[in-house]
Amino acid sequence: MDFHGGISLFRKLTTDIIITLACAIACPAISQIPQQAGDPTRFGDRAKEDDEKLQARLKQKHAEQQALQKGLLQAIERPVDPARYIVGPGDVLKISFWGPASDDLGFSVPITPEGKLIIPTVGALDVIDKTLQQVQGEIRHACETKYDPKSMSVTAHLIQLRSVRAHVYGEVESPGSFTGTAVDRVSSFIQQAGGWTNWADERRIELRHADGKVDTLDMFELYYEGDLRQDPYLRGGEVIYVPRIELTDKTVFVEGRAGRPGPHQIARDESVMDFVRRVNALQHGADLNEIFLVRRNQTPLRLDFFSASTNGNDARHLRMEDGDRLIARGGSDLIYVHGAVKNPGSFPHVEGYKVADYIGLAGGTQDMAQLGSAKVIHRDTGKTEKGANKEVRAGDTVVVPISTRNTISQYLLIVSQVATILIAASAVGIINK
Repeated sequence: MDFHGGISLFRKLTTDIIITLACAIACPAISQIPQQAGDPTRFGDRAKEDDEKLQARLKQKHAEQQALQKGLLQAIERPVDPARYIVGPGDVLKISFWGPASDDLGFSVPITPEGKLIIPTVGALDVIDKTLQQVQGEIRHACETKYDPKSMSVTAHLIQLRSVRAHVYGEVESPGSFTGTAVDRVSSFIQQAGGWTNWADERRIELRHADGKVDTLDMFELYYEGDLRQDPYLRGGEVIYVPRIELTDKTVFVEGRAGRPGPHQIARDESVMDFVRRVNALQHGADLNEIFLVRRNQTPLRLDFFSASTNGNDARHLRMEDGDRLIARGGSDLIYVHGAVKNPGSFPHVEGYKVADYIGLAGGTQDMAQLGSAKVIHRDTGKTEKGANKEVRAGDTVVVPISTRNTISQYLLIVSQVATILIAASAVGIINK
């Protein structure tokens, strides 16, 4: 055996000796572990139990964080009033224990679909149809019977709002069932249904509760007066019914700068103001000072939308009648009548009216006016047409000239008056002959 072979053999023997000694030392120590720990089955169960507790605590923390985050994302218009908020299935409460003996106890508890609140180690509480304030009191009382109130205190807070379902039917664009939260109002569900149709009677909205009670809401007062009492919160399971307006088979016509021109049926005892709002009768650009009501053969009535008028043209109190024509005009849609008429001024353009018709709206001609010589000046072309039967378009001007005979008579009257003055002056010597 050469030198290098001897070195390799020595290294191998040394390694084997070291491994043998290590095993001899380690094996007794390992053999002692079960005796020191006791029953090996018990040791494994304890480790498993500790691991399960840790995992349960981690899951609980994660669930609480998710519930808290979800609660923060829910949009509410104001803090929940515990004295008025009715809890229900799906609400989540955070129950916490405070004090030196609390050991960081606390957990989030949802209300079950049966209306129960199950508190671990304490029991189940029936919370259906109770306010949050009542439930908080019952939780404290139940926990104080289990734990010493001198060593810890108990609090309960709402951390997640439940989802509720309501059903919207009647005169809405998309009837059906919709979801929201327990702090959403009736109007929110109507909006989810696409809003109501033009035939909806927003003054008689029915809110039908699960217990059979029915509330009648006036949404007109909500949208035009801001009365939130007409827009309550929902608890879930309600039916919102939007009735159809009670029409009378009487028809009015909307013309001019109108949002919905054409014939419309009117409701019983419906005011001009209510009708305009219901059918969106006016465009945004319509001049509210130039809205006229044409009724049968009467002179067009300029409506007042701003003040309580005493001359019968108040839009809030004037009632629509069968055959009425509601004409919305801007400045360029008027007809101007000047000259020998009794009431010169501007009048609404009515499709089909002739020169003579507008002269009639202006009160007729004055004495000795020449109706046949009346003329219309067209705004769009600047041309003038003569004749009482000529067509009048929006923005035109009607002029009624004074008759030639009336003009000569006026001249003769002036000359005679001047001659009388001259004769009188000559008689008293003011003018020399």
